[in-house]
Amino acid sequence: MAASKKRIMQMLLKGVSQNDVCRSQHCSKTTASACAAKIREEHITPERLGSMSESEVDGLFADGRRKRSEEYLEPDYEHVCEQLSNVPRMTLQLQWMRYCDCNPGGKKLYQLTQFCKKVGDYARKTNVSSRIEHEPGRCLEVDWAGDHLCVTDRVTGRRADSSGRCTTGRDVVQCLTRARNATRP
Repeated sequence: MAASKKRIMQMLLKGVSQNDVCRSQHCSKTTASACAAKIREEHITPERLGSMSESEVDGLFADGRRKRSEEYLEPDYEHVCEQLSNVPRMTLQLQWMRYCDCNPGGKKLYQLTQFCKKVGDYARKTNVSSRIEHEPGRCLEVDWAGDHLCVTDRVTGRRADSSGRCTTGRDVVQCLTRARNATRP
């Protein structure tokens, strides 16, 4: 967290050395030096500083720069995570493409890598992912992205879709057997 320039200036006006201010406020020597210079330039007294708000003090240092985060369009993280969990075959790349298509303010857009990182950070911070409760060894769960598992008969070359619901190891074998039998003439 950035050190408060008002707090730094208060300490400097009390006679605390710049090195001690840097240590206690976790700021750079450049920041402490800039605060000391501004005190001299503006003839700031402890009374005047006490009557100023944080934003007024920060205004003394304004150089026309904006925060980098204000330049970029922030995605709607909640909507992105909801779409990822509820829409079949939805990927982060598709969400990023939608994000790129929607830029009403003309702000800068995050590239795919940064977009994925920010969505991941949001998901971790808000604990969006859910745990799957299961009893070990009771059933086999297969998870993959894309179309249903397709089985090809090596002899005939025919393909069959095994879209049946398989919950146990025996069911998986039965699903694959049904798919294989469906390919036979």
